[in-house]
Amino acid sequence: MKPVVVLVVLALSVLLFSGTWTLNSRPAAAKGVAASVVYLPLVARAPVPAPPATATPTLMPTATPKPAPVPSAQLLPNGDFEQGATVWTAYGAVYYLTGAQYAHSGTHSAGFGGDGEGAQMLGQPVQIPADKPYLSFWDYNWSEETDCSADMGVIWIDANPQDNDPGILVAGYPEFCKSASHSDWRKHVVDLRPYVGMRGMLWFDLDLLLANASYWTIDDVAFQNVPY
Repeated sequence: MKPVVVLVVLALSVLLFSGTWTLNSRPAAAKGVAASVVYLPLVARAPVPAPPATATPTLMPTATPKPAPVPSAQLLPNGDFEQGATVWTAYGAVYYLTGAQYAHSGTHSAGFGGDGEGAQMLGQPVQIPADKPYLSFWDYNWSEETDCSADMGVIWIDANPQDNDPGILVAGYPEFCKSASHSDWRKHVVDLRPYVGMRGMLWFDLDLLLANASYWTIDDVAFQNVPY
């Protein structure tokens, strides 16, 4: 090995082990080493750019879906009349229809009405629930009456069935005449929130005031949590 190369190697070894080498300094040329030795300049590493700021996403409002009505069969048992007259109390010309053609769902419904004057009533004991304070039912009707202000369907809540007072009138349907009759099933909803917690008899009542016949058929009576 040539003497010059040996001296360069020895000089580098001494500097590395002596701790005198730094990134920002150059070692002095070893004695006897040719001055033609060239030291490459130190190149500083470019700074790493900061990541771009992440834009905060804008949350678009979404439409709240309309909740489906939740009926309660336990609060109004046999509201679909599939068990016939069970639980219900009837006065006057009340009858129970059998056959899918007479029912909104299943194969049973309840109807009342006829010729002449008088009240036809169908009811059962209830307590108006706080979480489902809307009474819903489906109906159709038929009438031979020409005067639409005569016969009327009404709904009562009677908190004291022992007296002669029929109770609180909560809904009325003056549509028992030829021009207002409908053979298709229609849903009705009654707001009973003012009567939450009340106990009593819930009555469906068809009042016949004139001689012509009127009939009312109802099905799927239930309490539910929404007003539609």
